[in-house]
Amino acid sequence: FWMLHIMDYASRSNFNNPLVVGAGIGGLWLALTGMWLLVASFHLREFVPERWRRSRELTVYAANGGKLRTVKSAAGDSVYVALARNDLQLPSNCGGGQSCGLCEVRYRGASPPPPTAADRAHLSQGKLKLGYRLACNLPLEEGMEIEVAGGPNLWTEHDATVERVVAVAPFLREIVLKPRHAPGPEYQPGAYLQVHVPDYEFPRERIAQPDEHRGDWEALDLPDSLCNREAARRSYSLSLPVDRADGRLHLLVRFSPGRQDRKRQAPGRGSTYLYSLQPGDRIRFSGPFGDFAVRANAREKIFIG
Repeated sequence: FWMLHIMDYASRSNFNNPLVVGAGIGGLWLALTGMWLLVASFHLREFVPERWRRSRELTVYAANGGKLRTVKSAAGDSVYVALARNDLQLPSNCGGGQSCGLCEVRYRGASPPPPTAADRAHLSQGKLKLGYRLACNLPLEEGMEIEVAGGPNLWTEHDATVERVVAVAPFLREIVLKPRHAPGPEYQPGAYLQVHVPDYEFPRERIAQPDEHRGDWEALDLPDSLCNREAARRSYSLSLPVDRADGRLHLLVRFSPGRQDRKRQAPGRGSTYLYSLQPGDRIRFSGPFGDFAVRANAREKIFIG
């Protein structure tokens, strides 16, 4: 092949030293594994329309064992998609992309499906043995029963009034919400809310900028019009216990400006919406979710950020 490449058919010499042979084998290995990955990344069910696939039942239970709901979806859909088709949104920041690890569910059955690489990356060995899997990576091939940690909060919506918005830093704001109903002890730091972000379009001037932060904002190359074409949900953690905040919900929201180079990426849909809020506005949310909270005991704790 080297002879054909350099078109030297007579005076060529032996060039098969170990370095060239090793490079050739490595290139062949990369080509073959690349072809294998191309085939392995697709599934036949992705090319079959939903109406042509059989219907499967998915039964949802709360963590305490209580039955919540039974939904139907097409065979081959992931549990995440099956619930979303029935307006049951699991916690997720990646939209089912297997990168955030928030949509974990527990498979109810004697033999859970083997964990995938995404499951092993986001879930501990203890949880994997108990049957926990990522819903975005769990196909609904047959009838299935799962447990969800959020329980009825998955489809329960709450609303709150924006009480105040404080610019803590140029791109960090504290948003204080007064919920319609008094929040319970489950609203604790470490838990998070899913804020329902509606579709919107408004000029960039709608985002209020204190005088001391105006220079930082003017350095951003933001579009003249900020918009979101499709409703979405975004997760934001609570920063204060409600018993220390007079029943208010405190969120610390960092603004995501998107990419600022020539490959422009739109600003964050959730942070843009929250930065446009004014006192008196109403927002909707679900939750709280999550259990990443400090355990109360007498042992000394050291936190490193």
